[in-house]
Amino acid sequence: MSPTKSPPHSTRSPENNSIADIALPAQTSRFAILTPFVALIGAMAFGQPVDWQGTADYRDPARFETAVSNFEKHDLESSPPEGAILFIGSSTIRRWDSLATDMAPLTTIKRGIGGSNFNDLLHYADRLVIPYQPRAIVVYSGGNDIQQNITPSKAVDTLKALVDKVLTALPDCRIYILSIKVSVKNWALRPIENQANDMMMALCEQDDRLQYIDVASGMLDEHGEPNLGIFIEDRVHMNPAGYRIWKDILKPVLVKRELKYEPAAIDTGSRTNP
Repeated sequence: MSPTKSPPHSTRSPENNSIADIALPAQTSRFAILTPFVALIGAMAFGQPVDWQGTADYRDPARFETAVSNFEKHDLESSPPEGAILFIGSSTIRRWDSLATDMAPLTTIKRGIGGSNFNDLLHYADRLVIPYQPRAIVVYSGGNDIQQNITPSKAVDTLKALVDKVLTALPDCRIYILSIKVSVKNWALRPIENQANDMMMALCEQDDRLQYIDVASGMLDEHGEPNLGIFIEDRVHMNPAGYRIWKDILKPVLVKRELKYEPAAIDTGSRTNP
């Protein structure tokens, strides 16, 4: 029995406004009529039980105080470059060990916190984002929000609050929002994740400083199902093959738009700040 297939999403670029031309009603999306039976089929295919109600509130961000404090201590010991591209998000960012090499010659800073969600990023933006004065930010989150029973609309509203906060402080900053990735373990939640992806894409349509990038479609096999060869044993996080897919999708977008600003990156240490 095959799981529900996840339709591809497009990368929206300010240079090509015809791509990802969508219009979402306020309270629905193309997955809003998903029935429990369809979700159950997808869950059974990978042995993942369906237990999602979308009724939770965000947890207290204070649980990540130590992680944020450790970043601040590291910055005191080794000054991060100004005007770099800041990668923020959950464990998918934290585990990207080859990020600096993958994105070279672009100057990067990596600030990933395992288990975090959009609300955590919003809460710590004054310490985790704005002090670096980045010229651009790559944001990956959303999967944990959905897995923690946060509705897509609430997750994307929180993302919008983060975007508004950053752009108020850094009005010239460009923000690249990555789609929620595919995972084997959470495949039953894919229709719900795609609701959030649709909403994130629509958000990026509203401001040329925002760009939505689909990193999920490249993670599917020829049957439109998760490529089993790109995950570690937990069936959630990617192995190096998965990150190579992300590199191939993301780097051309960043180089096209960000390389011309690279001389403006003031390197006070190394090219990257892990």
